[in-house]
Amino acid sequence: MKADAVAAKLAALGLKLPGAASLAALLQLQGHTLCDPSSRRGLHPLVAPLAKTAGTSVLGVLRWPLPDGEPVLVRAQPADASPRPLAGHTLKLVGTPAQFARRAAAEADASGDAAATSLVAAAAAAADDAGAAPYAAGELAASKLRLEHFLLLRVGPFADVWEAVARAHLAKGDETAAFVAAERSTELNPGWGNGAWLQAELLASLGRHEERRDMALAALEAPYWTIGAPVATVQAAAQLSHMGDLRAMQRGLEAQAREAQGAAAPTPKEAALEEALDALDAVVRTGGDFEDARPAVADALERAGLAEEARLARGDD
Repeated sequence: MKADAVAAKLAALGLKLPGAASLAALLQLQGHTLCDPSSRRGLHPLVAPLAKTAGTSVLGVLRWPLPDGEPVLVRAQPADASPRPLAGHTLKLVGTPAQFARRAAAEADASGDAAATSLVAAAAAAADDAGAAPYAAGELAASKLRLEHFLLLRVGPFADVWEAVARAHLAKGDETAAFVAAERSTELNPGWGNGAWLQAELLASLGRHEERRDMALAALEAPYWTIGAPVATVQAAAQLSHMGDLRAMQRGLEAQAREAQGAAAPTPKEAALEEALDALDAVVRTGGDFEDARPAVADALERAGLAEEARLARGDD
C-alpha cells in the first residue's frame, strides 16, 4: 500500500492525523509494511493500523478523547497473531506523530548507518507536516546529551525510554534516580497505567511490598490495556486477588463517595465514556476478544456524542 493511500484511508475513517502521508512514507523507509487502516479486525476497537512492524506487531493510531485532543500512535498486536492474551490486550504508547518522527530522526542520526541521511530527511518532513520543529542532522551531537536523555528532554516522554533509564539507575544501585524516572513516566503519560506498574515492579525488587501494593492499586485505576501486565498479576500485587470484577467495585465506591459528599452524579457523557472504558477493561480482565466488545463500546460512545469514535469502534469503513 502507498503512503498517500494510507492517508486517504485515514481521512475516510474520520481520523485527522497531521502529516499522515509523510508519516506513512517514514514508516515505509524504516522497513515497515504499510497496511490498510480500515483492516482493524482483532485490534483494540479504537485503533486504526498504519503499518506492520517486525514480527506480529502493528503501529497504529489511537482515537480516544484525550484531554489535549492530540492523536497518539501506539504499538499493538492483533489478537489472532498474539502468542498469549496479554500481547493482544496491551497498547504501548509511542508518542504523537511529531514525537515519533523526531525520535526516528535522532535514533537514525545516532546510528551512523548509511541510510541515516535519508531517514533523517524523511523524519524531518514528517515532523514538519505534523506541525513540529523538525530534527536537524547533528542536533544530538551538538546537544552533548546521551541519546536517551536527548529523547526525554528534547523529543517526548517515551515510556519505554523512561523505563530503560529507571532500570539502568536501579542496576547501578541508585534507587532515588530510578524512582524519579519511573515517577516522571507516570506524570508525563497521564491516563496510562504502565508507569505506576513500573514503580510497583521496582519496589518489589527492593522488597518494599506495602508500597508496591499501593502502586499496583494506582496502576489498576487506569484502563487495563495501558498497564502492560496481566490484570491478575497486578491485582495480586495489590493484594486484591479475591476480587472478581475490581472495576465494578471501584465504580461502586466512587458512587458512594459522591453520595456521601453530596457531589453531582456523572453527566450522561461521562457515564457513557466510563461504560465504554469498562467494556474494554472487561475484555482484558477476562481474556476475551476485542471484536466482541465493539458493539457495546460503539453504543456507549454514540451516547456520549462521539460519533467518529463510535464509527471506528463499530468497525465501519
